[in-house]
Amino acid sequence: MSIKTSPVSLPPHLALLLHEPFPLNDWGKARKLIREMMRDLRAQAEISYTNWTPFAAADANKFVAVMNGGLDLFKNEGACSHPDCRLSYVEQIARSIALMADQVVMHDFVFDKILLSDARSNASIDSLLADVVVLKVMKPLIEQNLIVFEPPFIAACSHCLAEVDSQISSITEQMYSKFRDSMKAGRSKDGRTFIDSGPLYNPPLYFYPGTTRGSPIRQLVEQCVRAAILDVASAANTGGAIFSNSPIGMAAVLASEGRFSGPQGMRALSAQRAGSLPWVRGLSITQTLELRREAKQALPQLREFLARNLGAIDLTSGGQGTTEAHYIAELREQSEAVKAELQLVTSKRSRLAKNSLGIGILGISALGLATDKIDLSTAALALFGALSSLRATNSSHEEHAARQKSRPGYVLVAAETILQHAHQ
Repeated sequence: MSIKTSPVSLPPHLALLLHEPFPLNDWGKARKLIREMMRDLRAQAEISYTNWTPFAAADANKFVAVMNGGLDLFKNEGACSHPDCRLSYVEQIARSIALMADQVVMHDFVFDKILLSDARSNASIDSLLADVVVLKVMKPLIEQNLIVFEPPFIAACSHCLAEVDSQISSITEQMYSKFRDSMKAGRSKDGRTFIDSGPLYNPPLYFYPGTTRGSPIRQLVEQCVRAAILDVASAANTGGAIFSNSPIGMAAVLASEGRFSGPQGMRALSAQRAGSLPWVRGLSITQTLELRREAKQALPQLREFLARNLGAIDLTSGGQGTTEAHYIAELREQSEAVKAELQLVTSKRSRLAKNSLGIGILGISALGLATDKIDLSTAALALFGALSSLRATNSSHEEHAARQKSRPGYVLVAAETILQHAHQ
């Protein structure tokens, strides 16, 4: 069976789930339907595995945001997994990151669930159905090509994989030793062991680990580090910037470049790079799409600035980055211009003004800008070269070399507002 994908070239298994009219008001019937679809879903997922081409921005000037941590909504790590919270995250991301970016890249971890889940288990089916609900809410963003999907896997020989694993293991040990004291284990009233994640994610989370060998805290740190380092490869391939809610994940990226000096240095860097980007409270996804069209005088200017300062930069071309002071000043200027434009647009459009609760502020700290003071180390070039080879084993030598010479921007999102609990 061949599935006709949407105009944005969705992987066929996601297109099948997105367009199937599930009776979501009757969970029992929805379970039955998805069980009946599992054979086709697995066949389509296998087609994706053999034919999937990693996403690449069609326009080098586009500002592409690659989601990491809790912002990568199908990974189910780094943010509350309650269905109501997950649905609220979609709208929050639409109002913020999807408003200011040309495209948002997420990773298709639904692929893993389809191929690896036990269709006989209600828990497995319910987890997949929860992803379907999120997909349905995202549908307007997907159809507008604002949200695209990257594969959740990489093709690698054993030598390359061992090299990357060694790098990740080394960085994990560094992060674990630096942040271990900020993450604590405890026991809840019902006797279950929990872990306070501390600076692993922002907002902080509590984890209830299963039976594991070794330190569960170290395993959480390793999962976070691995995701951040591999997402660097995604961002390098797309020319985009990583948006993350994980201080430790972004510290791991700094460590991969030999620039991490410890938690105290992390806080100082975050404070120095603080910027403000506007977003609109209270708008629906449809209204946010309308706002993107109406605010066309301001948003492209902001996106161009972000693409120039947060996107992949070829450090061998002789181009110089901006100083921190210049970057912050220009970002604030851009933000004020966009803020004024959004206020003007929402005041003139009754549908937007009526539902908008006002212009808010989304705080970010840009951790990986190419500045006059920051450069890539030889070790980082080797790491990015290995990751690039994993992501594009069939590319030409010239393309491979180009990827080795570029790196993405890394953005740590102050995500309390984006990832707030739905009941708030």
